[in-house]
Amino acid sequence: MYAHVDAAEARTIQEAEGDDFTRLFDRAFTGKRLMAALAINARLRSGTPVEDEAIKRLGLLKAVFDQLTTGLDIASETKNAMAQLVNC
Repeated sequence: MYAHVDAAEARTIQEAEGDDFTRLFDRAFTGKRLMAALAINARLRSGTPVEDEAIKRLGLLKAVFDQLTTGLDIASETKNAMAQLVNC
């Protein structure tokens, strides 16, 4: 995930553990422009903006997961449609 986090927020998150980590992580990214990215073997495979309302409703990690899953589903549908065109 990519978003601006100031140095004090970063230190606080790095020092947190367990439920405190999750709570501080969510708080640090709530209300900010957020870009989620999925990288596999150091290669970017998918990326999507994540809306603040989704983060507030679902929590940060669930909102990111849902958005990336939607993007992957769309990419799979597009791949299948292209395969049908190629095989005509």
